[in-house]
Amino acid sequence: MSPSGRDLPPSSDDERRLASRRSASDDRSVNRGEPFALAALLACAPACGKIAPEAPPVDAPVHAVTYAGAIATVPPVGFGGDPYCHYTMTLTNVAITLQLDDAGGETHVISGTAMAHEIEAVVPPCPYGATPARDASFTFVSQMAASASEFLVFDGAPGDSPVVDLGVTLQTGDGGYLATFEFHRADLGPPLDWDVFAMAQLTAQP
Repeated sequence: MSPSGRDLPPSSDDERRLASRRSASDDRSVNRGEPFALAALLACAPACGKIAPEAPPVDAPVHAVTYAGAIATVPPVGFGGDPYCHYTMTLTNVAITLQLDDAGGETHVISGTAMAHEIEAVVPPCPYGATPARDASFTFVSQMAASASEFLVFDGAPGDSPVVDLGVTLQTGDGGYLATFEFHRADLGPPLDWDVFAMAQLTAQP
């Protein structure tokens, strides 16, 4: 019973418990060259004498600039369907802030945060209610170079539900950067997962 004494409709997440959750596999890379390099080094040691240590790296100067951008509303995206209900997901107040080091003509992300307000709605007829709207936050974790762009990976806040992954493609343009967002619900498989794409222009902050 609800505090008001009325029965509340079950959440759409009650229906989703019937769907199988995706399992994420660790992406581990193995450097197979290391054992062979070590064997060659040991074989060479008696004859080669001492090996000079590598010079310590010299820290390059950092040119840190903060860039930010926002999107008021992203059009709703549909998901769900047979044998489940149909739903829509709308994102509002999408925002991103990045601290970049662009010295030397290359873009390196020092830190970053992003956020979005998630609004789920039910497409009638459906006996289930929508998952309550919530604010989602994300933190930058890694950067990968792509063709003429950088791909940034963000993690959602611990304990966030639903679990949403965020990837951002960053390109230079118009005196700043263009960020293309991809939000993906990751704790459920099709047809109950969803993808929302959005674009924002990032400008340098004073």
